[in-house]
Amino acid sequence: MFDSIYKSPFFAAFAYMVAFAVMVMYILFKNKRKQLITIGNINLYILFFTYFLMTPFQFTNEAWRTLSQYSATPFYPYLYKSISINFMGLTIFLLADMYFEKKLERKPLDTFLGHRLNSLIETSSRYAVNAALFCAASVVWLYIVYRYNGALPIFNQGRMFYFNEGFVSYVYQALSIVISFYGLYFALYYLERKKGLFFVIIAIFLSFSTGNRSNLFIIILGPTLILIAYKRYKKVVFSKLIRLLPVLFALVVVGIAISLFRYGKQANGIDIFNSILYGSTFSDIRDGAYLFYGYENRLNGEFVGGKTYLAGLLSFVPSSFSPFRLEWSFGRYTANRMFGKTNHFGFRGGDAFEQYLNFRMPGVIILSILSAYFFATMETVSSEKIYKRMQNGEAASVDALFYIRVLSMISTFFMRAGICRDLYTYLVLIVGIIMLHSIFPLGKRGKQYKLVWRK
Repeated sequence: MFDSIYKSPFFAAFAYMVAFAVMVMYILFKNKRKQLITIGNINLYILFFTYFLMTPFQFTNEAWRTLSQYSATPFYPYLYKSISINFMGLTIFLLADMYFEKKLERKPLDTFLGHRLNSLIETSSRYAVNAALFCAASVVWLYIVYRYNGALPIFNQGRMFYFNEGFVSYVYQALSIVISFYGLYFALYYLERKKGLFFVIIAIFLSFSTGNRSNLFIIILGPTLILIAYKRYKKVVFSKLIRLLPVLFALVVVGIAISLFRYGKQANGIDIFNSILYGSTFSDIRDGAYLFYGYENRLNGEFVGGKTYLAGLLSFVPSSFSPFRLEWSFGRYTANRMFGKTNHFGFRGGDAFEQYLNFRMPGVIILSILSAYFFATMETVSSEKIYKRMQNGEAASVDALFYIRVLSMISTFFMRAGICRDLYTYLVLIVGIIMLHSIFPLGKRGKQYKLVWRK
């Protein structure tokens, strides 16, 4: 019964309009707080663009040619279902996030989830240690790249060279995340203390070299631009954001150009325009429809029941060592089991697709609320540790970025379980920093390490 409702164009249109109204509420909510765009919610604005502006183009034949399908009409019921599920998930998430952000602002910072972890990181982290870890990660990353690919991936179309390399694949992806994170870390360090610019340049170049646009634009460049705005304008509201729009648009164009370049295509204006409208960059709703089609027609709607989430939790085990992960990790499940595609990273089906795939609508509701709670905590900690300090002319806490990224990964896990691998990467990095400090405590802050655990 519910399936026929979700596939109704009228219900899909209703879900679209409700989500749009709530999106406007969210934008006004953040604008009132003078934090319209943040290093955390930049992903939300990309999602808004993908959902609300790109969705109509997913009904055209051109959008489906990327998937070797030459008519969109047979997929219309699945497009309606993808819209219904994903837009309901977004509505629940935004409403819950606004509720939690208002509630958390009245809560003392020292009672936030994991505050002791953040205090321990801030106490233990050192510029020299982070610089050494970044350099070590870069050297090992370069060794893997030249040992298994022979050149930087962006220059020989080798973006997927590591796909079937077992443990090497796991290490390579983890190091790529570490390098990109340190790009943002040293960018904020440079803004606050005029140190670390060389490391920022290296991180940008290496992240670009992977051919993975998200590491470059979502982790480094986009957040850095936002931090510069806070440093310069002290607040980010509509009037200030207008000045950033040309730069943000330029980042999108460059990102699309990189996508075309890594596949050996000429990055002219027409190709970039067509890639934005009909390519796979902003295609979450279309891909969700394609996945619903495969799930119902190729897998007969088999019961998943949390298996892709369990595979995500087990992502500390490389897929080559785990038959369960080979079968049930979300990327392999959507690419291989649904469509028989090998050497494919999988499809994005929208933020609520994996929730629905595993637990149906109750899962969408519960997991969206949980995701919103951790997202709101991340936004509040970011506000207290970074934005408000910049607005007041104080030094932002650079080391709080570790804790902020952990909260971001936990929030994202409830939508995309595969991100758990990145969460483990950050946790290992944090443990390494704390252990190094416990072995080689430096200065007066070494004494504070012991006080962190006292009540």
